[in-house]
Amino acid sequence: MKTNVKKKDKGGRQARRRGRKRASEPQKPDRGASWDDRSRLLIGLFMLLNLVLCLLLFDPKLHTGGDSSSYVSLAESLLRSGDGYADSMAPGAPVPHTGYPPGYPVLMVPLLAIFGRNFVVLKLLSVAFTVSSVLVFCVLSKERVSPLLWLSMCLAFAVSPVVVDYSHWILSEAPFLFFTLLALLFLQRESAEEGIGKYFWLSLFAIVATYYVRSIGIVFIGAGTLFYLIKRRWRKFLYYNVVGAALSLPWLIRNQLLEGSATPYIEAFLLRNMYEPEAGYNDLWSMIGRFFTNLSIYSAREMPRILAGSKSLWSTTVPMKGLSLVLCGFMVIGFLYVVRKRLGVAEIYFALSCLAILLFQDVVSDVRYLMPLVPLMLFYISDGLTLVAEKATSLKNHTAPAVAAMVLIATIGAFSQLARAPQNMEMIRRYRAGDRFAGYLPKWRSFFVASDWVSANTPEDAVVTVRKPRLFHLWTGRKITQYPFSTDPDSVLDVILDTDFVVVDQISGTTGRYLVPAIEKAPERFPTVFQSDEPPTWVLRVTDPPTGED
Repeated sequence: MKTNVKKKDKGGRQARRRGRKRASEPQKPDRGASWDDRSRLLIGLFMLLNLVLCLLLFDPKLHTGGDSSSYVSLAESLLRSGDGYADSMAPGAPVPHTGYPPGYPVLMVPLLAIFGRNFVVLKLLSVAFTVSSVLVFCVLSKERVSPLLWLSMCLAFAVSPVVVDYSHWILSEAPFLFFTLLALLFLQRESAEEGIGKYFWLSLFAIVATYYVRSIGIVFIGAGTLFYLIKRRWRKFLYYNVVGAALSLPWLIRNQLLEGSATPYIEAFLLRNMYEPEAGYNDLWSMIGRFFTNLSIYSAREMPRILAGSKSLWSTTVPMKGLSLVLCGFMVIGFLYVVRKRLGVAEIYFALSCLAILLFQDVVSDVRYLMPLVPLMLFYISDGLTLVAEKATSLKNHTAPAVAAMVLIATIGAFSQLARAPQNMEMIRRYRAGDRFAGYLPKWRSFFVASDWVSANTPEDAVVTVRKPRLFHLWTGRKITQYPFSTDPDSVLDVILDTDFVVVDQISGTTGRYLVPAIEKAPERFPTVFQSDEPPTWVLRVTDPPTGED
């Protein structure tokens, strides 16, 4: 009898705890069937608006960074029989690639198989992922906020300049954003499941997908582990980690067996400066200094670029910097409030991602690392403003400041992009008229002209020393060697003398710092065979030493 009473009391306590938990969670507004019908139409309009902006600001050219070239080359390696997932840029047999996970190249393979190396088609894949991200964000936020705030928030995301900017590059940002949002949506629905249901598995698969698209996805996997551990949900903790490890460890084990290191990014975190490896490695104080340097860079320089766009001059203005700092303050308030009230995987993921960004190389700090966090930033900004309105004002509608902020963010984003659209459309017109270099800076135009000369005037098996090896290899098909970043001219000279040609560019300061001093040690070995127009890029032939010299 006593046992039964205890069981009933225990069951009652569990029911009361579940009731208190549901009471403490944000309740979904009862919007009715008519609202659902209107919301579907609005979601379609938001997606259309995003697509229009993506096309207005579309850039058909190849990105000058090496990442785009690597993704194309790696996807092509998957199509070649016998290569596997490998790099074939350097002299010799293809080398298994251990840097970028294979997820994004795998997504590109069908397009390459059907259309060949068509950069426009590959860029449209990014556009498709971007527009799909708007769809998922609208569904995600609809389950989280009130209708008016939802409307303004979806508008802010649909016209977000940084989201649109990365819709036209062959980069992993767009698919990573899509799978991140998908994971957040499934996690939000999984939180309402009593046991291990379909949304638990869907969220786990989406999280693992983020990892195979970009290495930083490992942070998302770790966030799930920490969440289930903190909440002591042992059954979910066990299934999550066993299945998650089974899905994610093969990539790490492969890299460890091939290279002796699971990931090359650890080296990038530890080096003081990846472009000056001779500066050595960070100690604890150096890492702390990097943290605060990056904090200043991202809050005052990169956050304005989120609001106004990567290429907009608006982002450099004092008002935009001031607004960014204010929004960052509300974002921190909102984040801390959510952590205290309803800590979830999303909050742990956001914190770990920010920590990783702030500890990474400050010489490559860039808005691209923040782009996948934009959805959570919008949520936390609105949460912070709503909380402050509730605590510090007499407003009856506590979400009014958040709605106003989202409208302001959307207005800045829309007008900054519309201001750039005419110039971009002119670039597209010139490109379609036959100017392959339309929109490139003059120094890049010179670089590509020199690359074209190499393609037309050197043997197919020629080996070239160049600062942008991945881009140059994709453009010319030649084997490449990158000169070492060393202030010892003799060590640099030893490398470039083993190649056939050297490209001396004006696109990077490392060329003048490391390559030119080595060439000046033995100028007779490097006659000029091509020089582009101003600003010049030179192609030098590597020759044997004069008779009688060693």
